[in-house]
Amino acid sequence: MRESFIPVLDNRAFLNRFGESSAFFSTIDFSHFTIVPLENSWAALQHPFPMPAVRSTNHDFIFITGGTTTRMRGMDTFELDRGKILFMPAYQVSRVMSMSRDISGFFVNFSEHFLAEKLQQKQPLAPFAFWQAQAPAMWNMPPEKMLDWSNALQRMLDLSRNSHPDREFLVVHLLLTFFYDIKPFIQPSTRVGGPAGSAAQLAEGFNKMLSEQFDPKKSVADYAALLHVSPNHLNKCVRKVLGKTCSESIAEQRLLEAKMLLRQTTAPLGNIADQLGFADLTHFGRFFRQKTGYNPSDFRKVIDFAE
Repeated sequence: MRESFIPVLDNRAFLNRFGESSAFFSTIDFSHFTIVPLENSWAALQHPFPMPAVRSTNHDFIFITGGTTTRMRGMDTFELDRGKILFMPAYQVSRVMSMSRDISGFFVNFSEHFLAEKLQQKQPLAPFAFWQAQAPAMWNMPPEKMLDWSNALQRMLDLSRNSHPDREFLVVHLLLTFFYDIKPFIQPSTRVGGPAGSAAQLAEGFNKMLSEQFDPKKSVADYAALLHVSPNHLNKCVRKVLGKTCSESIAEQRLLEAKMLLRQTTAPLGNIADQLGFADLTHFGRFFRQKTGYNPSDFRKVIDFAE
């Protein structure tokens, strides 16, 4: 049963709502770092599939060593089996659609602030393009590396459950080592790997704000002010890197939010229109129809029929 909104949950709120605490046992604060063997998932997740859509305040990824699961990120659906890894940057809408009983592997959830604090780095994930919001979400891992990476994640799991005095530092460094180890096997998308330098960094910062802190009331000037540049400069950089204007990017994010609310929730159309900053339902309907060819209500019916 879909809910009437998409909640933003930290790890504790998620556990209180959907999980069984014993399966998530850790001596490290849940809000900082969580690693769970997927074999425990059936015992841990106290909710029928498909689970409700949520946004997490942390980053997470799932690494499959056996079995299958179907997950959504935004409007995209991913079928995962052995050798696949799926990245979920913070504040992305995610949903677990199904999971086989023979599932195995690891689910890892972590706070970037926790990494930054322990590593004393402002942007510890900057070297890893696969954590950028516009990068592809799912990748196939080489079979010959499966054992090495499974062992590395198992070591993190063991450390998270013991009383080693430096377990947090060890886990953080092992996690960063894991990211560096998989990095050569994950090529950034053409969008992420486009023009280099300050323009690309500014465009990525803009995209990150759109995906993590989208506010339909914000204008291009508002985003430019947050990024400490002029609207013209921001628009020039975004057009150079992404091939579209800031306004077009904002409209795309607005449409994505609309699609997710229509697909993942039972919220009334008027509430969705209001949440997305439209003056009324007529304006929302006109915008949605121009972008998709569907009325919002017809789009929701098509999605329900497809499911």
